[in-house]
Amino acid sequence: METFTLLYDVFNVGPLEEDDTFLKFDNVTITPHAAGSTRDAFTNSPKLMREILIRVINKDEHLPIVNGREPQLEI
Repeated sequence: METFTLLYDVFNVGPLEEDDTFLKFDNVTITPHAAGSTRDAFTNSPKLMREILIRVINKDEHLPIVNGREPQLEI
């Protein structure tokens, strides 16, 4: 039987509960999601947000939606 390892850093809801199933496996590694704390993220986030806001204002149908919730713009 083959054994696999899972590396995971992003969950829909966090932090995980102490009795979460993921925490019971020896071959699972869970790390904090810290990508937003890098120098590049601090530099580029405002630029990316500006571009996304322009696309929302222009009613662009191709938005980077990853959670299934479309942004609502109220002016």
